[in-house]
Amino acid sequence: IAFAAFAAEILRRRGGPNLLTNNRFERFLEYLLYELLPGGVSAHDLNDTRIPNGSVAGCLHLLGSGRGDLLPWLARRLDLHPARLDPWLEGEDWEPGSFSLSSFLPFLIHWRDDAPVCTPEELGYSRSHAFPVRGVASMRSGWEADDLFASHFCGRQELYCHRQGDFNHVSLYALGEAFLIDAGYGHPWADASQPVDRWFGLTAAHNAVLVDGMNQRGVVAAPGWAEGELVEFQHQEDFDSSLGDASSCTGPDHRVRRALRRVALVRGGTAPFLAVLDVVEKDGRPFLAECLWHTSPDHRVRIVAQGFVLEGRTHRCEALVLWPDPARLGLADSFGRPQVRVSVGAPVAEILTVFCPRRSGERAPRFTAAREAEGRFRITCEMDGKSSCLHLTAGRVMPLRRPLPVGLEVS
Repeated sequence: IAFAAFAAEILRRRGGPNLLTNNRFERFLEYLLYELLPGGVSAHDLNDTRIPNGSVAGCLHLLGSGRGDLLPWLARRLDLHPARLDPWLEGEDWEPGSFSLSSFLPFLIHWRDDAPVCTPEELGYSRSHAFPVRGVASMRSGWEADDLFASHFCGRQELYCHRQGDFNHVSLYALGEAFLIDAGYGHPWADASQPVDRWFGLTAAHNAVLVDGMNQRGVVAAPGWAEGELVEFQHQEDFDSSLGDASSCTGPDHRVRRALRRVALVRGGTAPFLAVLDVVEKDGRPFLAECLWHTSPDHRVRIVAQGFVLEGRTHRCEALVLWPDPARLGLADSFGRPQVRVSVGAPVAEILTVFCPRRSGERAPRFTAAREAEGRFRITCEMDGKSSCLHLTAGRVMPLRRPLPVGLEVS
């Protein structure tokens, strides 16, 4: 993007069109803001990207204008973050995501130390946002290191774009830990001189649902075209919610009957948590649905009575499979990353999972779920005499296949 901005400036100076007025430059900043990992350093490694990634260098010509008010704050969370800038200043070997020459030139020309630093809240940005065309729903409690951040992807496929079988993938970061991660461009950093093994492009490497073991189309192992849809996004004071439809991503006939995933990040109420509800139907006959979850390579996983625990470097995340009960869980290694596999065999598979990040030594709340109808659940969270109830749905109704609503009650 930095080189594209330079080319646009050259065209402008030669009397050509002024492409720098295109609003895509502001949109780059907005996307980086909402997909920024808590505490900064990197953007979320969705698709073929590594951690750290993300740069504001291509948008620095906006600095000093109303279009670039976000730049001073965002630059300090990405390019100018000490974790990325210090190795470059100290002359250490280049590493992925570190400050580089392509970033240095735009900063040399455009950067101003006196530009006012305003936080996203001061500039009027909401904590969460959706990019419906790209199919990304970014949900968070804030931008600090201990805040919660969840990213849900289910968008249309782009021609001539890096492609992965990652429709309805969900990532979760909280309390400084990477509890649910994307495969990115492969972890850890691979030797670029060697042929690339694109295991990280497969559905089996993502936090998604396999239908009878099939990878979603659009990758080497499953050629073809995939078309996901981010059907709905809700941003409320106490919670955010998104609904993804990946039914046109799997199978030899270009679709299955249903592959819906409802994601809800609850900030208010008894305790913060992430709820994920999957409703999958292949062709009306029994099939095997496998819901996959991957955590950071330096984390450990323990299977417990009603689910599993993701143990980070310092803190943990309690993961409860509330439906079906009991659930069939298995542990595996996915290219160096711990993997949990929740398996359900049925004509219509419904899988409800709740993730509750907790600090070391902190008690976890009690979660229960009541199934009200197909694809409709009531999740109750109780602790210390307080209770909150999340009404979660993963369905669409006529006319126009409208999504069913989601709501939160606190008492």
